Amino acid sequence: MLWKRRPVQGFIRSVVRWGVFIPLWLLFAWTDFRSAWSSIIGFGVEVSGPTGSLVGGMIKTGVIFWIANTLAMIFYVLPEWERLILLRLGKS
Repeated sequence: MLWKRRPVQGFIRSVVRWGVFIPLWLLFAWTDFRSAWSSIIGFGVEVSGPTGSLVGGMIKTGVIFWIANTLAMIFYVLPEWERLILLRLGKS
């Protein structure tokens, strides 16, 4: 199938994707990466070790990215000619 370029739809999806991903990542996964980095360079003492928090942060990042993509794919910008066809078929 030939995909047509729709810059408005791509922009809206990107804004939603980053607008969901960045706050959730900072809220949930950043602390895991920060604690892993501090335990690797030796400034902090981590009970579970650097690999446990690093793997947990990577898993959280993947889940957050999946949620952001799912929410971004909800938005669909209907082109003008498709909207005209839908209105005519809906009235008849």
